[in-house]
Amino acid sequence: MTMPNKYLQAAKDHYKALGTPHIDIPEWTVDGKPLRIFWKPITCIEQDEIRAGDNTDLEIFIKKAMTESGDRMFTLEDKMHLKALVAPQIITRVAVKMMLLPSIEDAVKN
Repeated sequence: MTMPNKYLQAAKDHYKALGTPHIDIPEWTVDGKPLRIFWKPITCIEQDEIRAGDNTDLEIFIKKAMTESGDRMFTLEDKMHLKALVAPQIITRVAVKMMLLPSIEDAVKN
């Protein structure tokens, strides 16, 4: 019987502690409030997919944006609307934030 890897467990515990970060988009209001977009921190698998593929900020945004309850906010069917009718600076701002690993301090705030 092998012993559990305490180093691997420490790394997994850290990832779990990051929680579900979010960002408020004051330019986009829903019910009179800034839209709040949530996402799960990026994994190594996702990072590899992004590096290997032709992923743009828009694809990252569509793939990761979710509601507080974990439902996807956008689908591939929304892509053309997002591409043609939405300010790209906002998509980029959110996608960059999604790609960054939050600090534990930021995670605790969420």
